[in-house]
Amino acid sequence: MSGGDRHQVAFIGDAGSITINGTVYKAVNCHWHSPSEHTFNGTRYPLEIHIVHLSDRNETAVVGILYRYGLPDPFIASIFPAISILRREDIALGTINPGSIGFPGSSYYRYNGSLTAPPCSENVTWTVFKEIKTVTPLGVEALRNVLPPQNRNNSRPTQPLNGRTVLFHPRRSFT
Repeated sequence: MSGGDRHQVAFIGDAGSITINGTVYKAVNCHWHSPSEHTFNGTRYPLEIHIVHLSDRNETAVVGILYRYGLPDPFIASIFPAISILRREDIALGTINPGSIGFPGSSYYRYNGSLTAPPCSENVTWTVFKEIKTVTPLGVEALRNVLPPQNRNNSRPTQPLNGRTVLFHPRRSFT
């Protein structure tokens, strides 16, 4: 796995997959937005991690995990030593199990939307976990500091539903 473009962790090789409605999506990278792009009842959280997956037909599925301030997150803590180096150069982070990101809880929201950064491609299957994980303020600051100062608030504003249906799944079942 490598640092990618200094604001993502690119997975190399088989980094795992998810299956949604019979389609297998392989994990390709994870990146972050601060503050969160998704909101629950109007609340925007300090951090959101997106785990991007692609199918063999080049279809995109993104898993979103939101974070509030609290105890350290194990995944963020595992990449923390390399984060300051990412400000200066792309580096290999070594072997990190993408499963260490850890899907929280079992309830999630699902909808069909778009990527939140250019090119903002449509027909992206989004899965956003309802349970909010925790991260320290220092962890959020380190992830934000990887970005150029003008991009440290790298969240797209909350978008209107525009007729989209958001489904709530009270238990995790990607199939």
